[in-house]
Amino acid sequence: MKAILYLSIATVLLFVGCKKSSTASPASYWILKGNTYKPTYVDFQLDELNGDASNSNFIEIGFLTTPAKSGTYAVYYDSIYLLNTYPNLRCAISVGVGVPNPTPGHTDNYYVATGRDGDSVVLTIAPDGKATAVFNNIQMRDSAGNLSILSGKLVSSN
Repeated sequence: MKAILYLSIATVLLFVGCKKSSTASPASYWILKGNTYKPTYVDFQLDELNGDASNSNFIEIGFLTTPAKSGTYAVYYDSIYLLNTYPNLRCAISVGVGVPNPTPGHTDNYYVATGRDGDSVVLTIAPDGKATAVFNNIQMRDSAGNLSILSGKLVSSN
Protein backbone atom coordinates (compact mmCIF):
# COMPACT_ATOMS: atom_id res chain seq x y z
CA MET A 1 0.00 0.00 0.00
CA LYS A 2 2.86 2.38 0.85
CA ALA A 3 4.46 1.65 -2.53
CA ILE A 4 1.27 2.70 -4.34
CA LEU A 5 1.08 5.89 -2.28
CA TYR A 6 4.73 6.76 -2.98
CA LEU A 7 4.29 5.98 -6.68
CA SER A 8 1.20 8.22 -6.81
CA ILE A 9 3.00 11.09 -5.10
CA ALA A 10 6.04 10.71 -7.38
CA THR A 11 3.81 10.72 -10.47
CA VAL A 12 2.01 13.89 -9.36
CA LEU A 13 5.32 15.63 -8.61
CA LEU A 14 6.71 14.60 -11.98
CA PHE A 15 3.75 16.03 -13.88
CA VAL A 16 3.67 19.23 -11.84
CA GLY A 17 7.43 19.71 -12.18
CA CYS A 18 7.44 19.12 -15.95
CA LYS A 19 4.42 21.21 -16.85
CA LYS A 20 5.14 23.77 -19.57
CA SER A 21 4.39 27.34 -18.72
CA SER A 22 1.38 28.75 -20.50
CA THR A 23 2.24 32.35 -19.77
CA ALA A 24 3.53 33.43 -23.16
CA SER A 25 3.18 37.08 -23.91
CA PRO A 26 0.12 37.89 -26.00
CA ALA A 27 2.56 39.81 -28.19
CA SER A 28 4.15 36.55 -29.37
CA TYR A 29 3.15 35.28 -32.81
CA TRP A 30 4.50 34.16 -36.15
CA ILE A 31 2.99 34.27 -39.62
CA LEU A 32 3.74 31.69 -42.30
CA LYS A 33 1.84 31.21 -45.56
CA GLY A 34 -0.84 33.67 -44.45
CA ASN A 35 -1.58 31.79 -41.21
CA THR A 36 -0.95 33.37 -37.82
CA TYR A 37 0.26 31.14 -34.99
CA LYS A 38 0.20 32.24 -31.35
CA PRO A 39 2.36 30.17 -29.02
CA THR A 40 1.02 28.83 -25.77
CA TYR A 41 4.48 29.38 -24.36
CA VAL A 42 7.86 30.76 -25.44
CA ASP A 43 10.97 29.33 -23.84
CA PHE A 44 14.51 30.81 -23.92
CA GLN A 45 17.05 28.25 -22.72
CA LEU A 46 20.62 27.50 -23.61
CA ASP A 47 21.00 28.34 -27.29
CA GLU A 48 17.37 28.27 -28.45
CA LEU A 49 14.26 30.40 -28.39
CA ASN A 50 11.29 28.06 -28.83
CA GLY A 51 7.61 28.75 -29.27
CA ASP A 52 4.95 26.04 -29.27
CA ALA A 53 1.40 26.63 -30.43
CA SER A 54 -1.48 24.18 -30.45
CA ASN A 55 -1.79 21.26 -32.89
CA SER A 56 1.95 20.54 -33.03
CA ASN A 57 2.92 23.92 -34.51
CA PHE A 58 6.32 25.20 -33.38
CA ILE A 59 9.09 27.64 -34.14
CA GLU A 60 12.74 27.36 -33.08
CA ILE A 61 15.43 29.99 -33.40
CA GLY A 62 18.79 28.40 -32.72
CA PHE A 63 22.03 30.23 -31.92
CA LEU A 64 25.58 28.90 -31.89
CA THR A 65 25.92 29.72 -28.20
CA THR A 66 23.54 31.19 -25.65
CA PRO A 67 23.23 34.84 -26.65
CA ALA A 68 24.61 37.01 -23.87
CA LYS A 69 23.76 40.30 -25.52
CA SER A 70 21.18 41.98 -27.67
CA GLY A 71 21.94 42.36 -31.34
CA THR A 72 21.05 41.61 -34.92
CA TYR A 73 21.68 38.00 -35.88
CA ALA A 74 22.06 37.06 -39.54
CA VAL A 75 19.86 34.12 -40.54
CA TYR A 76 21.70 31.26 -42.22
CA TYR A 77 20.50 28.22 -44.10
CA ASP A 78 20.71 25.27 -41.81
CA SER A 79 18.60 23.44 -39.34
CA ILE A 80 19.28 24.32 -35.72
CA TYR A 81 20.74 20.85 -35.29
CA LEU A 82 23.75 21.71 -37.49
CA LEU A 83 24.28 25.32 -36.45
CA ASN A 84 27.53 24.61 -34.63
CA THR A 85 29.49 25.18 -37.87
CA TYR A 86 28.69 28.92 -37.84
CA PRO A 87 30.21 31.77 -35.82
CA ASN A 88 28.44 34.03 -33.32
CA LEU A 89 25.79 36.56 -34.35
CA ARG A 90 24.20 34.03 -36.68
CA CYS A 91 21.11 31.97 -36.17
CA ALA A 92 18.95 29.37 -37.89
CA ILE A 93 15.16 29.16 -37.90
CA SER A 94 12.97 26.08 -38.14
CA VAL A 95 9.17 25.99 -38.21
CA GLY A 96 6.84 23.01 -38.05
CA VAL A 97 3.17 23.12 -38.95
CA GLY A 98 1.22 20.16 -37.60
CA VAL A 99 4.42 18.22 -36.98
CA PRO A 100 4.11 16.16 -33.77
CA ASN A 101 7.69 14.82 -33.74
CA PRO A 102 9.82 17.06 -35.95
CA THR A 103 12.59 15.49 -37.95
CA PRO A 104 14.26 17.75 -40.50
CA GLY A 105 13.09 17.02 -44.02
CA HIS A 106 10.45 14.41 -43.18
CA THR A 107 7.45 16.41 -44.37
CA ASP A 108 6.69 19.49 -46.41
CA ASN A 109 5.21 20.93 -43.23
CA TYR A 110 8.73 21.42 -41.88
CA TYR A 111 10.48 24.65 -42.91
CA VAL A 112 14.02 26.00 -42.55
CA ALA A 113 15.35 29.45 -43.33
CA THR A 114 17.13 29.72 -46.68
CA GLY A 115 19.79 32.14 -45.45
CA ARG A 116 18.86 34.78 -48.01
CA ASP A 117 21.13 37.85 -47.85
CA GLY A 118 19.67 40.45 -45.50
CA ASP A 119 17.45 38.07 -43.51
CA SER A 120 17.99 38.71 -39.81
CA VAL A 121 16.57 38.38 -36.32
CA VAL A 122 16.75 41.32 -33.92
CA LEU A 123 17.24 39.86 -30.46
CA THR A 124 16.78 41.90 -27.30
CA ILE A 125 17.76 40.44 -23.95
CA ALA A 126 16.30 42.22 -20.92
CA PRO A 127 18.18 42.56 -17.62
CA ASP A 128 15.99 39.78 -16.18
CA GLY A 129 17.15 37.41 -18.96
CA LYS A 130 13.92 37.39 -20.94
CA ALA A 131 14.41 37.47 -24.69
CA THR A 132 12.44 39.15 -27.47
CA ALA A 133 13.10 38.20 -31.09
CA VAL A 134 11.64 40.16 -34.01
CA PHE A 135 11.90 38.80 -37.55
CA ASN A 136 10.33 40.04 -40.78
CA ASN A 137 10.18 38.68 -44.31
CA ILE A 138 12.43 35.68 -43.63
CA GLN A 139 12.56 33.35 -46.61
CA MET A 140 11.76 29.76 -45.63
CA ARG A 141 11.90 26.53 -47.64
CA ASP A 142 9.98 23.33 -47.00
CA SER A 143 11.43 19.88 -47.69
CA ALA A 144 9.76 19.88 -51.13
CA GLY A 145 11.64 23.07 -52.04
CA ASN A 146 8.64 25.43 -51.87
CA LEU A 147 9.40 28.95 -50.63
CA SER A 148 7.37 30.88 -48.05
CA ILE A 149 7.83 34.06 -46.02
CA LEU A 150 8.00 34.09 -42.21
CA SER A 151 7.48 37.10 -39.95
CA GLY A 152 6.77 37.46 -36.27
CA LYS A 153 7.79 38.26 -32.74
CA LEU A 154 8.60 35.96 -29.85
CA VAL A 155 8.73 37.15 -26.24
CA SER A 156 10.03 34.57 -23.78
CA SER A 157 8.26 33.93 -20.53
CA ASN A 158 11.52 33.02 -18.77
